[in-house]
Amino acid sequence: KARADEERIIRTGEPLIGKIERITTRDGRQGWASTTKMPWRDSAGEIIGTYGLTRDVTEAKQAEEKLVEERNLLRTIIDHLPSRLYVKDTAARYVMNNLAHLRVLGVDTQAATVGRTILDFFSGERGAQAMADDQQVLQGGPSILNQEKSDFGAEGSIHWSLVTKVPLHDTHGSLTGLVGISHDITRRKLAEEEIQRRTAEMEADVRMARQVQEAFLSRPL
Repeated sequence: KARADEERIIRTGEPLIGKIERITTRDGRQGWASTTKMPWRDSAGEIIGTYGLTRDVTEAKQAEEKLVEERNLLRTIIDHLPSRLYVKDTAARYVMNNLAHLRVLGVDTQAATVGRTILDFFSGERGAQAMADDQQVLQGGPSILNQEKSDFGAEGSIHWSLVTKVPLHDTHGSLTGLVGISHDITRRKLAEEEIQRRTAEMEADVRMARQVQEAFLSRPL
């Protein structure tokens, strides 16, 4: 490969700049190198050879590969969360969504959401309230922390979510957008409502029993 690169440089006069390639040292160690090769010309401008510089970039390449592995791991974790997670820019446009949130938006790919806002997916009060929450966070207002939100599904049934939205900043502290996470708590809310209903029924039964008892005790002998 090195010989082929040099022959091409001699033939075309085009330099090779910063080529990253895997190398094997004489003792068998694997590594990475950044190679730059230039055409060597004589006083008449004719190419008579090449000269170059090779720099060991193994540590940098390994750090890059480690970063990619960690990013892929994080992405896998995010996509398999049951909660809906998303990131928006300072204009409240989607930058990233996990799979659970894509399903809520009714799309299959990230590309279908990038550059679009919640109003492109939900109209009416639901979209307006979500956009108002986004603007509150993006304009320096308080974060949305574990707020219960309700809406109606396509089948007409009510759904409940626990919503959190917090500002996102870069390493310099500048606002770059927001991070949101929404967790479906419909089952919990329905269970709470059922408990409340049964409690109310029991209290009504107790009141009725007391009324009957009082009426029995107050009747003339």
